Amino acid sequence: MTARLVTPGYWCECQTHTTSNMTPVPVGSLNTDSAVQAVRWIRTAVRTIVPALDPEPFQQVLDWLTLEYLNTVLTLNSGQPVAFTVTQATTTIQWTARPVHFLHLAHRVAGNLPACADQYTEPPWTQ
Repeated sequence: MTARLVTPGYWCECQTHTTSNMTPVPVGSLNTDSAVQAVRWIRTAVRTIVPALDPEPFQQVLDWLTLEYLNTVLTLNSGQPVAFTVTQATTTIQWTARPVHFLHLAHRVAGNLPACADQYTEPPWTQ
């Protein structure tokens, strides 16, 4: 049996910027196993800002939460990236999700380590 080197999944991010500073500021990120989990993360985050929204962005969020999120799941499942953006006054928040392949990293399992592994447990400057 061969080990899989990569696992399919989804990478989700939330960024924000203002009209005075267009440089995106990362707010949060998440890796998931499914498109449903990715969209659920976005929906949960979007719901937390609803009380602070003006009527127009509030309606945009409400429409996406009730109607459009299913299309977002279908788009992700088809292999395409998605984004949902809300602008409140001078602040723009954008959630994105995209299909990715996660590379498996080596795990330190004691039974599989070489004999010299215990010699290098701490960097020399901490000893």
